[in-house]
Amino acid sequence: LIQSVFMLGASWFKSKNFIKTFLSIVVFWMLVGTITMLFGCFLFKEQLWSVFDNHGQALNICTNINSDNFESFIDNFILFMKILFYGVMAPVCWFGSWLKLKEVEVQDGI
Repeated sequence: LIQSVFMLGASWFKSKNFIKTFLSIVVFWMLVGTITMLFGCFLFKEQLWSVFDNHGQALNICTNINSDNFESFIDNFILFMKILFYGVMAPVCWFGSWLKLKEVEVQDGI
């Protein structure tokens, strides 16, 4: 999997492609983390705000979440992310590399 990402970086960046690819990966995962955090805050808004009662006293958060539904949701989400990460990411990187190499090859051939 990691070879396909660095192959995409090598075909996309002309100089210092290893460093640029690494920095691109870091920025990408920071964006994914931020979007996931915002989505989680939006999705679990009631559970996050119901931690405190009207007087500002902390309540037990475990009483507000149905653990069976939450665990099945998390298990399905992890399975979905594994399928995306292992099954979709490498072919997408290969296809992007092929498109970029095809473009460069045509430009250099003329």
